Amino acid sequence: MPPSAEPPRRPGARRALGIAAAALALVTAAWLGRAWRSGIDLRGLLAGPEAQARAALLGLRTARLEGLAGVGAAQLDRLRLAELQVSAAGGEARALAVAEAEGTVDWPGGRAALSYVGREAITLRPCGLGRWCPAGPPLPALAGVLEVLLRRALAFERRDPAGYALLISDAYAGPGGKAALLSRLAEDLGRAPPAALRILGWQIRVERDRAVVGEDYELALGGAAPARLRARFALTREGERWLIVDGL
Repeated sequence: MPPSAEPPRRPGARRALGIAAAALALVTAAWLGRAWRSGIDLRGLLAGPEAQARAALLGLRTARLEGLAGVGAAQLDRLRLAELQVSAAGGEARALAVAEAEGTVDWPGGRAALSYVGREAITLRPCGLGRWCPAGPPLPALAGVLEVLLRRALAFERRDPAGYALLISDAYAGPGGKAALLSRLAEDLGRAPPAALRILGWQIRVERDRAVVGEDYELALGGAAPARLRARFALTREGERWLIVDGL
């Protein structure tokens, strides 16, 4: 028997297919238009999570660190990340980078200029279609060091030796170690009239688990005119915390 011929497609079916294709094209065009107007990187949607996270970090030019010591914030107006390495797994991306930044740190009654160079480990998570955002502070090492520096400034202002004690490593390297330092601080903070400290700027460098801080400040003793001075602190990372290990 001759092979059976395919039955001709009905005109109504052809029209239905044409209408469906046209509707799909309109929906696609509308979605692409909305994505373009919303600033979505359509090429980024086609990339993998590592490429998306890398692009997000390379696009950072400014950043803000909020809630430092519960009262302060750092505004980074010039930020650059280099030597970027990114890996992604389980809905999370991990990035290692060298950060360079300049900006200011503000807290009630104080403002300091800030310059920073340091190694950072940044965790990112999806925060939109094809977008990745830091899961915590955009520069966690810098945030940790600034937390200590601000708490130390507040402890000085409040004449609070106990507040200092929480910021100092048991391995403090100065003469007499931590105990001698705390004894001296308690004596200095108890003097009358109290000294006035005004911090002008911090220059911070972080290399893995160690940080070095240069501090420019003005100190007024006994009501005298303030003298402009410079200090240098060393901090170490112990677990999740940074602690002062030398320089006070």
